[in-house]
Amino acid sequence: MPTTLEVVHWPANEAYVKDNTILKPAGDVIARSPGLQKIWYGQQVEETRAYMAIGTSAPHTPLRTPPDHAISSLGLARRAHGSRRR
Repeated sequence: MPTTLEVVHWPANEAYVKDNTILKPAGDVIARSPGLQKIWYGQQVEETRAYMAIGTSAPHTPLRTPPDHAISSLGLARRAHGSRRR
């Protein structure tokens, strides 16, 4: 079955820049989703953005089912969210 790659990104905060493993708990929640094949996370240096890439066999599945996964993962991902740099 072909893999769909979904990418989520947002401005990163200083805590994430210093230690990108703070995003791992969010990835662990998403990793329990059906159809998930691989999850990656990292940061863009130029604009200090956090990225999460999700490889799945069904588009949008990891962020939609089960509903508690989406709520938990988004809450945990906020640990890495910062304001936009000027």
